[in-house]
Amino acid sequence: GASTSRGGLCSGAGVVLGRPPVAGECYAGLRAAERLASMHRDLMKLASLDSLTWIFNRRAFFERAEEAHAQIAIIGTFSGIMADIDHFKRINDVYGHDMGDKAIREVAGIIASVGPIVGRLGGEEFALLLPGADLAAAAAIADTLQREMAALQPHRGTEAVEWTCSLGGGGLQPGRGVDEVPRAAG
Repeated sequence: GASTSRGGLCSGAGVVLGRPPVAGECYAGLRAAERLASMHRDLMKLASLDSLTWIFNRRAFFERAEEAHAQIAIIGTFSGIMADIDHFKRINDVYGHDMGDKAIREVAGIIASVGPIVGRLGGEEFALLLPGADLAAAAAIADTLQREMAALQPHRGTEAVEWTCSLGGGGLQPGRGVDEVPRAAG
């Protein structure tokens, strides 16, 4: 077998050359490696996001929650807000799945505007972490979110579609696990 020390690393494709690499081959190999790394980053991002809402999926949300939890000694506490679209099955049954998807996207967009650690935990269930926020701050944010969600006025054709969301908040203190965030907020 040929040795990779003769230029295979510069080619970016594992091709072993029978001569020293030409600058253009090295450049092409580096560009190929850069494209491969970019595709890998894109795949990792897609694996972390919910495909309907583009917020964190359940797994990625709890990974970010663990990272925040590791900083709890520094930030003191953090709060969480849970949001659930009320009677979601009825929305799908009466107005169709397109309207159900729209409701999920609308609610996710409102919640995502508040902070960077937001995820879709289930079908119509969302969570938002607020590192450093106490219960009073979380309650104020939940109140604002509730008003924004109530102001949504979606339509299907000329028909107004109504939906409501329930929100709850809670705090997480040092020594409690991040899996307790949904229970504390519920």
